[in-house]
Amino acid sequence: MLDKLLPLAEAGLRRQGVVEDDIKRYLGVVDNRLRTARTGARWLMSSWYALKDKASPGERSNALVAATVQRQATGRPVAEWERARLDEAESSRHNYLRVDQYMTTDIFTVQADDPVEMVANMMIWERIRHVPVEDKDHQLVGLVTYRAVMRFLAGGGSSSDTSIGDIMKAEVMTVSPDTETVEAIRLLRRFRIGCLPVIQDGKLVGILTEEDFMTIASKLLEEKLAEETAASS
Repeated sequence: MLDKLLPLAEAGLRRQGVVEDDIKRYLGVVDNRLRTARTGARWLMSSWYALKDKASPGERSNALVAATVQRQATGRPVAEWERARLDEAESSRHNYLRVDQYMTTDIFTVQADDPVEMVANMMIWERIRHVPVEDKDHQLVGLVTYRAVMRFLAGGGSSSDTSIGDIMKAEVMTVSPDTETVEAIRLLRRFRIGCLPVIQDGKLVGILTEEDFMTIASKLLEEKLAEETAASS
């Protein structure tokens, strides 16, 4: 591309009488993309993964859209764009309107015939308190909680000889990705549960816990206090 095709394109445009500044401007954009290996798609993916451990999917999406608009307004080609930042997005309140905007999608799951001992160790290692139970077709068949495991062990049960299917909760309250956050909160409070698996087309696609709402409340409170401080100063 750099050694053959671009020089040919430049010579062709020049023979056709295209203004020299236009040749340098447009072919320069292609040249810069090739040298930096940065296209619009690569910029998006790079920004997305750079924010992976810093924000929810909704926050990352919002930041990418805001950054794209702001970068485009500068007139600079995408090869010169710096990665998106979280602080470029405006109010984060609309990042939490639906479950799919902040649900956890990196999920640890087990099957009903897995031993309790294995699941207990996994909960300790990964610091999780709720584990969905799936069948071989990845259909949700139950949910096991850390409390249920501890209750079983405290009662003298054998963790190596007992399968998780014997202590899991088979009737599980679930939501869909487009469930409104307010409705999800109502379900948690009404049924006094600490976890809501998220199901789409019969498959487990995410999980929502009480801790997620605590994180959201903390972020929104910080934002509100910052706005009030800025307004009073």
